[in-house]
Amino acid sequence: MLVDLVLQFFFRSKGIGMMNAGISFGILPGFLATMVIALIVLIAFIRMFVRNEGRSMWMSWIILGGLGNLFSRMLACSVWDYLYFPILAFWFNLSDVLITVGVVLYLWTSSSRVRDDGSGRE
Repeated sequence: MLVDLVLQFFFRSKGIGMMNAGISFGILPGFLATMVIALIVLIAFIRMFVRNEGRSMWMSWIILGGLGNLFSRMLACSVWDYLYFPILAFWFNLSDVLITVGVVLYLWTSSSRVRDDGSGRE
């Protein structure tokens, strides 16, 4: 989280990247709506993490990424996206990567547990 904040400051000072007033990957621009949605989602993930007794490393990645973007928004009313891949055609930052990879791996490992059990329940 701190690494992402430092990288955002560094790349912003160099003029590399772009301001993002939306959620991950520029979705839903608008500061107030974005903050409310981000807080609700973050609180939901923290509750899931606590219920899971902290056993999910992937969920901790989601929470860290969410906190990183949330702190940026609180400090600058936006986040600074500094990573760009032409194939994907959008800007993002390390917190977005943590959130995205965390969600994908959490869903993948959760679906693997359901398949292994065979009952459809975790």
